[in-house]
Amino acid sequence: MGSAEFLLEDLREVTLSTPRHAEGKSRRPRVRQHELNGNPCILMPSNLSCPRVLLVEDSEDDAFFFRWTLEKCGLPCDVVHVGDGVAAIQHLEAVLAGRAPHPDLVFLDLKIPSFTGFEVLAWIRERLFDPALDVAVLSGSEHASDIQRAHALGATGYYVKPLSVEQLRTRINEWRSRREGFENRVHAEVHAWAHRNATA
Repeated sequence: MGSAEFLLEDLREVTLSTPRHAEGKSRRPRVRQHELNGNPCILMPSNLSCPRVLLVEDSEDDAFFFRWTLEKCGLPCDVVHVGDGVAAIQHLEAVLAGRAPHPDLVFLDLKIPSFTGFEVLAWIRERLFDPALDVAVLSGSEHASDIQRAHALGATGYYVKPLSVEQLRTRINEWRSRREGFENRVHAEVHAWAHRNATA
């Protein structure tokens, strides 16, 4: 079984534990409020200049090439690399439980041990991630049936290896554009939240 390498965030830092009346001010969230295990919490926002990437790849050579391609893009990313389907699912279970940060982008190899990429996609489709996972498939297969199956299971992109610098740069820039739109909506929610608490 491959090892999952990820950083656990201390949710105590993001739990809404400060009372409304503390110092005469209500605590103001920076991002959307969520319920986690019955307790309101704030999910830590991603940095637009450094997205979180989950790479599911059993080949160390391909993982090295992926990181090299990132460097050539000139776009810094926090990369978590897991080497098989079991490790990928364990990591994503930790994300659902709030014990690991939500990945902004997932790059998933199809031919991985334990569970295939298709099986991981099927597992993801049956779970509720908020926001939904943005999964791109990395594969050596150009078969139309594989491409169609991946998209049917929820993949938002399909790339035949090797992934080019331009393909990766475009993928990350598209995420940034979507993220900016998301943050604009979050700011509106924060403003409404502050207004409700100020008048309560």
